[in-house]
Amino acid sequence: MNPWCPPELQIHLSERAIKGSEAGELKLESGKVLAADLVIWTGSRPNTEWLQGTELAASLDESGRLKVQGTLQVVGFPNVFAIGDINDVKEEKLGYLATQQGRLTGKNLVALSRNQALTAWTPSGGSRTMLLSLGRYAGAGHVGWIILFSFLVALIKGKDLFTAKARRQLGVA
Repeated sequence: MNPWCPPELQIHLSERAIKGSEAGELKLESGKVLAADLVIWTGSRPNTEWLQGTELAASLDESGRLKVQGTLQVVGFPNVFAIGDINDVKEEKLGYLATQQGRLTGKNLVALSRNQALTAWTPSGGSRTMLLSLGRYAGAGHVGWIILFSFLVALIKGKDLFTAKARRQLGVA
């Protein structure tokens, strides 16, 4: 048992969940079955199935991400931009990076409409900060190579998952 981890929080390393598990339970490839009130499917593959059958399907890479140029324009579609998890930029897929990509895309749309040069995205190139809320009282995270205590992540992000900050940034606070 991890002394830094609350007893109600279970972490299963080197396990993979099986999609299609029954309500109230989560099946793991190892055969373990865990009780679960809620299962949120996440992962490294974006939800781009809706692009199949469209012109953009040809721009998807093998992992389901849209191939983009340095300016975040979709390859072969100069008037289409892809930001965040859906693009193939080689960097950690983090919300604040998607926000920065959105800001750059806004500037590039203005430049495109004025026939001006576009600005390229500079990938983060390494580990920055990641905070993962595991409810109001637990979490996991790091700042660079420093691993944060669960209670500290909960204190920082657990209250509202940064929704108030996002609302302020969008001007809807």
